[in-house]
Order: sequence, then C-alpha cells, then structure tokens
Amino acid sequence: MSASSVSRKYIQASSRKLKELMERRLEKYDIVSLVIDGKRFGEDGMVTALGVTREGTKVILGIVQAATENYPVCRDFLVELTETTKGCCV
Repeated sequence: MSASSVSRKYIQASSRKLKELMERRLEKYDIVSLVIDGKRFGEDGMVTALGVTREGTKVILGIVQAATENYPVCRDFLVELTETTKGCCV
C-alpha cells in the first residue's frame, strides 16, 4: 500500500468520524459547565467546546477551525452549537 493511499484512507476515515462527532445529538448529557479553548497548530487555529456533566464526565461538544479565538469567533461557534445540538442545554 502506498503512503498516499494510506493518507487518503486516513483523511476519509477521520473526516467521517469528525462528521459523526459534530452531528450527534447531545440532549442525553446533563451539561453543567462549558469550557471553550483555542490552540494553535502551526498556521491553523482550533477552538474547542468541552462540556462537563453533573457526574464530571467531559464531552467534546464541538470543534471549529479559526484564525483566532476572539469574541466574534467564540460567539458564532456557540450560536452554531446551540442551533445544531437539538435540545442540549448549552
């Protein structure tokens, strides 16, 4: 198997998993706390939203690629999360 073939398969598999993560329903989680954080990976920035349940379980709520983690980026990210979580308490 060539390196490019492995790379394509990895990209396809990881894209599918990310899509599943971002489209799953979250109302089964009793979220009591929300943490938003941004990290740089080379030239790219990623902002993540992590929910903490009443039992202390951490749940990734969403991930977005962004140039910065300023107020407009975080606001739009939270609006998108609340529109797509279909009943989650975020």
